[in-house]
Amino acid sequence: EDDFGTASVDPTSLIIMTMCQIYNVQSEIVQAYFPFLVDIPSIKVRNSTIVGKRKLLEYIIERTGQNLHFNERQRNKLHLYIKYFMDNFGRPFEFHCWTNKTNYVYAIDAWYTCVIPFPFSIIYLHYKKREFERKFNATTCTHSESFMSTKYDDALVCLEDFNNLLKDGRTYIYHNIPSYLDAVVYSYLSIAMKLPLSNPSLTYMIYRNFWLVEYVNRLSDKYFPHVPNRFKYVNPTLGPYGRMADMHFMIYGITAISVVLLYCYLRNVL
Repeated sequence: EDDFGTASVDPTSLIIMTMCQIYNVQSEIVQAYFPFLVDIPSIKVRNSTIVGKRKLLEYIIERTGQNLHFNERQRNKLHLYIKYFMDNFGRPFEFHCWTNKTNYVYAIDAWYTCVIPFPFSIIYLHYKKREFERKFNATTCTHSESFMSTKYDDALVCLEDFNNLLKDGRTYIYHNIPSYLDAVVYSYLSIAMKLPLSNPSLTYMIYRNFWLVEYVNRLSDKYFPHVPNRFKYVNPTLGPYGRMADMHFMIYGITAISVVLLYCYLRNVL
């Protein structure tokens, strides 16, 4: 779902959507709110459904015919650019959102709680948070604070490197030819620039790089010009909007009804 000025709040979904825009692939975007009925994101092709981040991205690269535009040496170089970006910004940004306590509580938990129906939001968030914590612990092993501090430094250098590539005013990163690299970099930066995080350290780093910010704004105007710049569920300063209060009211209602039913049952039994 779109929110806070981005076409999707999920990086994988936004990568797929951007690739479809770059290569003019006809597709129908369906907003999904219930991950227990269908994986989010997923792609339905005829009678089959493609799920899983790796399979989804492999499919969209093949479907768009991106590899036909580059020779093997260029494809290898694009792969190295993407790996460099993901190792030093993409994955640290995900850890920054899901494992940082304040960011998780006031942005991630608040947003998903408003969007996914209760009580399934609790189950989904618990699963996703555990998944990111396992990845984070496997990556850091020990001294998680020093690891993130190092990654912040690496992210700053990484962003400066990509900013320098764009100083000549090119529209796309690699030889001014649109590619999967642009879809990845744009998607993560677009979300990172606008997600209302309580600890926006990485967001501030992006805004220090003028050409990189111009690049993201330019692609947003080109491929997603009609996405409204608004906050649907989470106020950037006050936290979640009214749906959070509605959820609390629902919890109290369910609890009260359960108590009454239990009381009636016990009276009939006794």
